[in-house]
Amino acid sequence: MQLYHSINKKNEIISVMDGDTLQDLFIEFPDDLRPDTVCIAKVIGFANQEYRDNKDYFVKIGNKTAFLQRTKAFIRPDGVLDEHPLSIGEKLIVQVKHDKTENKEIKVSADICLAGEALVYTPTRQKKEFSKKIPQDKLKRLEFFLQPVQDSFIVRTLAQDLSNDAIAEELDDFNALWNNIISQSVSGNDILFEPEAKIFQVLKKYDKKIDLVITDHAHTAFLVKSAGHETKLYTDDIREHIKFPLLIEEALEKKIELNCGGSLIVEKTSCCVCFDVNSGKAAWAVANKQAAYEILRQIRIKNLSGQMIIDFAGKKDKDDLLKLIDILKNENLEIKGISNLGLVELIVRRGSQDLFDLKDTIL
Repeated sequence: MQLYHSINKKNEIISVMDGDTLQDLFIEFPDDLRPDTVCIAKVIGFANQEYRDNKDYFVKIGNKTAFLQRTKAFIRPDGVLDEHPLSIGEKLIVQVKHDKTENKEIKVSADICLAGEALVYTPTRQKKEFSKKIPQDKLKRLEFFLQPVQDSFIVRTLAQDLSNDAIAEELDDFNALWNNIISQSVSGNDILFEPEAKIFQVLKKYDKKIDLVITDHAHTAFLVKSAGHETKLYTDDIREHIKFPLLIEEALEKKIELNCGGSLIVEKTSCCVCFDVNSGKAAWAVANKQAAYEILRQIRIKNLSGQMIIDFAGKKDKDDLLKLIDILKNENLEIKGISNLGLVELIVRRGSQDLFDLKDTIL
């Protein structure tokens, strides 16, 4: 696979190509508040005035307005945990959950979650939580080791395979990061922490599957090469080279032809994303299996999120549907179940705007 990266004054584009096939697509804008950014917010109003003790809030982050769901506890700019109801004009530390979309404001949360390899640091929760997937014998080892630690965090499944020293080192890193965040806050900065550059997130996601990174940005080329990745600095118009407008046009297609002769229809509505599988002349099982893999690709290249339903072709045999669900399972996708009509229901965690929302602003 090759990763193509381009930055201009308008946006930053990352596309992952497997031969001529687009496998993933990311588009960011210079003034975006990226998911997981930690920042200072100021309460400017209440979203539901009628419920005095059950309020959601509108907050200001710099010159941007965001929605903050009601919270039992929050962290003040000085780093102190507080539990009293928020007032107009009050400031607090928040984390961006998703950027503004066509129909929704930026959403932020007072529940700060900083994810690492073994732990998720959760300073507002004041408790330790353990993944339910950790086997009992390894859970006891982790509980015993972490029992004296006063910090608040979630222990991830991967922690079971790490040494105590590795976990302790990560915890020290989180403490240093959190102290830096509070220091930035006390100094009066609005943005306290930003996740690593998107290109490095994508390289981690695909691990060693990326053979070559091609970018038109000299500083990015230097950083990526320094991190040990095969890198080429492209001095011509990289967007023209990869025929970017055609890639976007292809990615926006609502009907995708499957190799077996069937097709997949992708339709976004105001409440959910619908996938409809048509087998055509192909066998149901063949079309459905190809469609399951294609649905994952469509979610990636269109950056789809929220509630989704899939209407697979043919009879809705539960055992067959469960096999297809096994293909669909990944870390960002939550299977909610199978409806009485045989529709597969799922949710993808919301992040940034999808391609349908961005189509008029990216070219």
